[in-house]
Amino acid sequence: MSPTSTSTIGAHSASGTGSKAVQMLAKAFAWIVEQHRINRTIAALSSLSDHTLADIGIERPNIRNVARYGRNSRV
Repeated sequence: MSPTSTSTIGAHSASGTGSKAVQMLAKAFAWIVEQHRINRTIAALSSLSDHTLADIGIERPNIRNVARYGRNSRV
């Protein structure tokens, strides 16, 4: 093999590794953003009265599940 083809192969390997690292970082960032959204939703729903929660069809013990999975989930 010529030095050019070896360095090209090495560049592709390094690029693939960098791409995987970027993908992992993007997934971690997306997870953090989602957790922040869930926590904000829990805080907002928790601040409502039982009467208001009942009006929108949510029971207080289900706030965490509603925040994470949505109101119509069966989790």
